[in-house]
Amino acid sequence: MKTAVKLDEALVKKAMRTTKDTAASLKRAIAKKTSVELDDELVRKAMELTNITTKDQLLNTALKELVRYYRNMQMLDYKDSGVWEGEMRATL
Repeated sequence: MKTAVKLDEALVKKAMRTTKDTAASLKRAIAKKTSVELDDELVRKAMELTNITTKDQLLNTALKELVRYYRNMQMLDYKDSGVWEGEMRATL
């Protein structure tokens, strides 16, 4: 089933940059409305677990978490490398 959802453009840009997708993919992804195919059962489970009531909010939350996860992974690459100085705290 296809569902049209509105994506947070800034989050899409961050996620695409983080996962090193192509510029063409980025241009398609930041459209005001994007049709995506979502697994209905996965959406239902995610909404149930998070108490999020809309697919827009669910997808934007998932993008935020994806960006945060990959930023944390990038920061861990610097741990004990001697390159990073100071406290390691992830921010979005």
